[in-house]
Amino acid sequence: MPLINPQIRANVAPTLTNSAYGFGVGESTRDRFVGVTIDEVFRSPRPATAAPTTAGDYRLNVGSRGIDAGDDSLVVGSTDLAGNQRIQGPAVDMGAFEFPFLAQPRLIIRRDGGIGNGINSNALVPLSYGPFKRGEAVELAFLVRNIGELVLTLGELGLPAQLSLSGDPLPESLASFEDHLLTFTVDTSVAGMFETEITLASNDPDAHENPFVINLVIYHR
Repeated sequence: MPLINPQIRANVAPTLTNSAYGFGVGESTRDRFVGVTIDEVFRSPRPATAAPTTAGDYRLNVGSRGIDAGDDSLVVGSTDLAGNQRIQGPAVDMGAFEFPFLAQPRLIIRRDGGIGNGINSNALVPLSYGPFKRGEAVELAFLVRNIGELVLTLGELGLPAQLSLSGDPLPESLASFEDHLLTFTVDTSVAGMFETEITLASNDPDAHENPFVINLVIYHR
């Protein structure tokens, strides 16, 4: 049967900058796949010994190195082999199928250990805590959650002088729909009103939320 899709043409060698090959011997296009198994790139590949076959699923896996790794200048047509938009995300994907671009990962933070409402980064109205008695034992809790489908990588946690981490340390990453409770001890040894912030860096693509900034007002009397 002739190949009519403009990106895979009969009797014409494929463009190697948009294809990966030679996984069995560690060869690759532009060395992008050296040391990577074919199962890490595609969803359900079939070995060469199974040819000819129509089995297998050669859409890109979540986290595949083929995502956004192609050459935009070599794209022919506006759709992939399945009819989806051909360039989704920063660059064209390697292979015959585009991985659906998602605004991922997605970080949300809730106050009071997840019981309270969600917090907006850089909110104009800060969260208010207190008044606390001078020397009173006080803890603040925030639930950090990944509501995206991809892994959320967490970066530096910035704390003001009035707060110290009292619970489990922040993990390096959160899987899809995984969360982590951050607990802080408040230094109430000095009376006064303190306007300050907590910052949390991540790989969330939303520039307004990376770093995520929690504005606080803490009052000790």
